[in-house]
Amino acid sequence: MLAISAFSLFGIATSSAKASNETSNSVTTQIVVAPGETLWTIAARVNPEIDPRAVIEDIKALNVIEGSQVYAGQVLLVP
Repeated sequence: MLAISAFSLFGIATSSAKASNETSNSVTTQIVVAPGETLWTIAARVNPEIDPRAVIEDIKALNVIEGSQVYAGQVLLVP
């Protein structure tokens, strides 16, 4: 049982490292999507000096989002 837990933690750690590398080794933060927010408004808020389209792609990659929908209360990792 202990070996399975250790293996699971290793997998999570390597997945997190891979996700970080996909966003140019930047620091990530967790946010909670507010009612009415979209990926565009989130991208513009969290990184206003960068083109929102690039930030949206990073958010989608970090959170394994295929479409463009986010939901109020959803927890997202953002660059």
